[in-house]
Amino acid sequence: MLSTLARRPRRGAKGPVLACLLLGPWLALAPPGAQAFPDKPMRIIIPYTPGGPVDLTVRLIQPQLEAAFGKPLVVEYKSGAGGAIGVQSAAAAKPDGYTLVVAATNNIVIDPFLKKGETFDPLRELQPLIKVAEIPAVLFTNRQQDAKNWEALRAGAARTGRVLNFGSPGVGTTPHLSSILLAKATGLPITHVAYRGAQPAVQALMANEVQLFMGAAGLLAGQVQGGQVVPLAVSAPERLAVMPDVPTVKEAGIPDVLANNWLLLAAPKGLPRDVAERIERVFGEVLGSEESRSRYAAQGMVPSGRTGAPLLADLRAEAGKWRILIRGEGLEEGQ
Repeated sequence: MLSTLARRPRRGAKGPVLACLLLGPWLALAPPGAQAFPDKPMRIIIPYTPGGPVDLTVRLIQPQLEAAFGKPLVVEYKSGAGGAIGVQSAAAAKPDGYTLVVAATNNIVIDPFLKKGETFDPLRELQPLIKVAEIPAVLFTNRQQDAKNWEALRAGAARTGRVLNFGSPGVGTTPHLSSILLAKATGLPITHVAYRGAQPAVQALMANEVQLFMGAAGLLAGQVQGGQVVPLAVSAPERLAVMPDVPTVKEAGIPDVLANNWLLLAAPKGLPRDVAERIERVFGEVLGSEESRSRYAAQGMVPSGRTGAPLLADLRAEAGKWRILIRGEGLEEGQ
């Protein structure tokens, strides 16, 4: 029948119209947009330099994502201003699913409160899709301190009145705010020192410019194995499989004030619902796989997969907490 119609079209009928009539019932079976998205490579913006925890988190699952989407994922680095440049670039992109961003905690729920008069609100101008990973914070010192645990380091600083410099990847990051909370909770003289990214802060730790640094376990795995740095505790309910000898903050006697980092996949506001669901579904399936869990665990990270209203409620609640701390400590630029 199809071949007969193709040879002898009805007078006035148009080929494309006829094709739609014939194929319509089959096309209707597929969800809207499912056939079309993605039909070209997707771009994921990393708002930091290569080699950091955000980059690593994406690279670990990139092969699985490309296989699931059936298209390449192009990673683009847009660093600067603590991640704000890359995040705002993503927010300004066309909301079609082909430009995404993986942002850290500070980019979403901290940065809006650091600059007085800031008008960019990530929760208003981005569309959160899925929390990619939770990154338990590990507190490190260096071998120059001759302290194998937190109590020895704390006691030595308290006895001598020595100031402990606490390095961070930048103002407003979770390590920066954690240094303030740790100083308040312990009464120790702790001074925050900001660097332009995690790697410079790690170098400062090894050079003893700073005596404390907080970051992902995988970020300093090589330095731990080489004996250059000493992990004091991990901010998690249980010890990490990748560092089984490192106590939790509770076991180490450290106040539970070290803020863990997390990474969020987001898109420009206005993403079509069917495209958003497709992206969330693919990322959720990849993050839930045993392969992803094993890869993340080796770096001291935990896949998340949280989406929807519960995710948005979490983000808003955490933003409120950091707003109170930032304003209470007078950390807004210009104050």
